[in-house]
Amino acid sequence: MKKFDWKYYMKKLKHRLESGKKKIHYGFNNLKFRLKTVPQGVRTLPKRKIVIGVYISIIIVLVGFVFFRAYLSPSYEMPETTERQDNKQENEVIDMEDVFESALEEAEEQESDDKEAGLEGSDMTEGEEHLIPVQEDEEQDIQDQEAQEKDTEEAQKDKEAKEDENKTTTVSAPEEVPEAVWPVEGEILTEHGEMYQVNNQYRFHNGIDIKETQGAEIIAAWDGQVEKVEQGTALGQQVKITSNGFSAVYANLEEVLVSKGDEVEQGEPIATVGNSAKLGAREGHYLHFAVYIGYNSIDPKEVLPR
Repeated sequence: MKKFDWKYYMKKLKHRLESGKKKIHYGFNNLKFRLKTVPQGVRTLPKRKIVIGVYISIIIVLVGFVFFRAYLSPSYEMPETTERQDNKQENEVIDMEDVFESALEEAEEQESDDKEAGLEGSDMTEGEEHLIPVQEDEEQDIQDQEAQEKDTEEAQKDKEAKEDENKTTTVSAPEEVPEAVWPVEGEILTEHGEMYQVNNQYRFHNGIDIKETQGAEIIAAWDGQVEKVEQGTALGQQVKITSNGFSAVYANLEEVLVSKGDEVEQGEPIATVGNSAKLGAREGHYLHFAVYIGYNSIDPKEVLPR
């Protein structure tokens, strides 16, 4: 009996999974690249085709709206026949006559009761009869208005208190990022947002690459705390420094001068320029500098001095 070679099948399965993962990653990057070129393709379309397409879309939407209102709307009711409508109107007339008759009878009975009770000869006039309820309604309105104003004031105070609590330096947009300094001074080799190819795969460049000589000193662009120091596969040796709501990544380093958990100040040396990136957009000695607000990368040039 042949022995089952489970190691061979596990190795084969692992190879297939890795191959599928690479294909999915390549397809995703290719899709992003194609979506980026869609506006350019739209601009090359003839204006006549665009106008015709817009008109056709409007007509389709209008026809669908009319069809929905006519046949699929929950409030739609089938039209009644003329005979049924006539019967319904007759029934409504009869019902209304009965209502008026009963109302007249009740009014006559109430008038006779009032006469018996001697209400007609009382000293209270018609205006005085309605005076007390009107005064009570006005007092109630005043009380309701005062209560509403009080609730509004309390809500405003609560809102102001929450705003005071939330008045921190947490950053949520590029314009809120504090003033920075350039970590190195040099030519920008690769811009933020460029697509570059590595091993037949397109990648999105989430930072900028600044050219500098080997061993050049890199300084912190902002105050912050060192969150991570690691050797990455793609960007090589790198340091991540977080501040209030945003973070900066310094990669393709040669020597790291800080450790995880260190508090650094703006302008303090943190590393030196190297050539440790294996899958970067460029080759050679440069600083890969990326800025994130939360988990979203932004163009570092938006927050660096011009």
